[in-house]
Amino acid sequence: MLKQHTSKFSGVTWRSVLVGTIAVIILSISSPYVNYALRGSYVTANYLPLGVVFLFFVLVGGVNVLLKYIRAEWAFTSSELVTIFVMLIVSAAIPTNALTGLLVSTLAAPFYYATPENRWAEFLDPYIPKWMAPRDPEAIRQFWEGLSPGASIPWNAWLLPLAMWLSFAAVLIFVCLCVVVILRKQWVEKERLTFPLAQVPFEMMREEPGPKPKWPALMKNSLFWIGFAIPAFILSWNCLSEFYPFLGKIATTGSAQILPAGHSLSIRLYFPIIGYAYLINLDVSLSIWLFHILIKLQEAMYAQFGFSLGAGDNMYSYGEPAIEWQGYGAFILFVLVSLWMARSHIRDVFRKAFTGDPTINDSEEFFSYRVAVFGLILGVIFLVGWLIFAGMSPLIAIFLLAIAGIAYLGVTKVVIDSGLVYLRSPVIAPSFTAYALGTKSFTPSTFSGLAFSYIWTGDLKALIMPAFAHAAKLGSIVKMRLRSLLKPIALAVFLAVVLSLWYTLYICYSEGALNFHGVFVFRGGATFPFEDMVNKLRNPIPADLSRLSFLGLGGTVMGGLMFFRYRFAGWPVHPIGFALARLLPIELSWFSVFIAWFFKMLILKYGGVKLFRRVRPFFFGLILGQFAAAGFWTVVDMFSQVSFGIISGW
Repeated sequence: MLKQHTSKFSGVTWRSVLVGTIAVIILSISSPYVNYALRGSYVTANYLPLGVVFLFFVLVGGVNVLLKYIRAEWAFTSSELVTIFVMLIVSAAIPTNALTGLLVSTLAAPFYYATPENRWAEFLDPYIPKWMAPRDPEAIRQFWEGLSPGASIPWNAWLLPLAMWLSFAAVLIFVCLCVVVILRKQWVEKERLTFPLAQVPFEMMREEPGPKPKWPALMKNSLFWIGFAIPAFILSWNCLSEFYPFLGKIATTGSAQILPAGHSLSIRLYFPIIGYAYLINLDVSLSIWLFHILIKLQEAMYAQFGFSLGAGDNMYSYGEPAIEWQGYGAFILFVLVSLWMARSHIRDVFRKAFTGDPTINDSEEFFSYRVAVFGLILGVIFLVGWLIFAGMSPLIAIFLLAIAGIAYLGVTKVVIDSGLVYLRSPVIAPSFTAYALGTKSFTPSTFSGLAFSYIWTGDLKALIMPAFAHAAKLGSIVKMRLRSLLKPIALAVFLAVVLSLWYTLYICYSEGALNFHGVFVFRGGATFPFEDMVNKLRNPIPADLSRLSFLGLGGTVMGGLMFFRYRFAGWPVHPIGFALARLLPIELSWFSVFIAWFFKMLILKYGGVKLFRRVRPFFFGLILGQFAAAGFWTVVDMFSQVSFGIISGW
């Protein structure tokens, strides 16, 4: 039960926005600091990140409980807590790898790393528009090497490039919100997707019926604390071993050499994934681990017989390209079929937008369907125009944006239905564009635009669209008017952009980005897009029929799997696992998903739904125990000279 006050504290209040603002400030600055300066865990950069859960846990399990003991009326209501959580989750999709870190590092890379050997200055630099990246050689040098004594940060060198890029980012974010408005009712009410990640903050807030309970119901359950203790103990033991090496570390990773041709299965125990996977449907969790093993067998067989399409497409590739493109064919069909299944609802949305049909209710959305539809149309036109202004040919700009849209939509639907916090598209949009169309007719300006498009199409570990979807779900659970959340969301995004950009530039100029050894955004994340596109410019390729053949094969197999799922009731395997099977996030997560699937299957078989619900707190404990301990030791990391490395996530 979630208790709602009817007083002035219900809904979005000034204090919920104030606390949310403070939390966003902490998140936006701590994320780049911990990731860059400490080389520690990612505070953000996934779909329910450490920083969000830890701060919300402290608020719900600490601050709010204390307020209840002091004076019950001072405690935050559920709608206030949702407001704070929503501000956190949308702001987490901005710093470091999500947007601002890659943006700054990529803009600073092409002129600094240009050498006679790579010939970027010849093939690429002349075709980069003057407004797209900073041009001052000294400003760029000091970004990478640190400020000279007595020098100040050259903010002026960044004003025009950042203003132009932020206009693109703002419209892209708004388009994502429009898509969520259009599809929310389809996902929540018609398809009844499970939203496993949204269940975590919901359970943290839920209270037992009764007079003024002090603690959330979850935290009064002994099974929760048993589950909480397991990851908290293991992670704390491993962190203490940094101070006391004689303790040794408790291993949670390994591999199993059970495949031919030297291939192995990664064995990785990650407790939050076990917790999330317990909350999803068995057919989804079964498909994730089963198809991963089958695809690994397929890859091993290819290696055994010497079959390969060559090197991976890019730095985000992981495994044999034939299998990646096979997975992407399945992924594309999954998205297209999802849209086809939603056609009736989408038709209603457009009818409401164009005719104002009074029988169609859009009052429960972030804004009206008319705003969403026209915002989507005008936003896409702006984005295409921006890409053309950046030098891309119109055809390539439209094609790239369409493929990126498929990736955004597909990742969002998978996240809200599967609870996978680590997810990427099987193939990224710039690579797909190059191999699907061939690059022989591409202009140098198009290659330049494709290189910079890695900023918003490459590392899709923290898209903002799933955050909007979870915000809508949580708001509807506590019966808030979603439109009341728009201003807090806009404020959170604005603060996250401004603060994370400011602090990223500040710390890079203060320390020198070259000194952040091993930080992805300042190494491959910044340089590979230009290496990739210059290589393709110097060595043009036709449309790759081999890759496209595997794309078609994947789509065909996916079509068969989806036919069986929708044609035969009780079909045990969800098709989405086939599309995702060879992704690195699945490589790292499959074993934890398997454990959750195995125990959930046994629990439902022998104890039924009643036992399933009874032991749920244990699995929530696995999630929160990991994040609480990781958050605590990350704070210790910030104030000590001992680096624990990445102790949570990847």
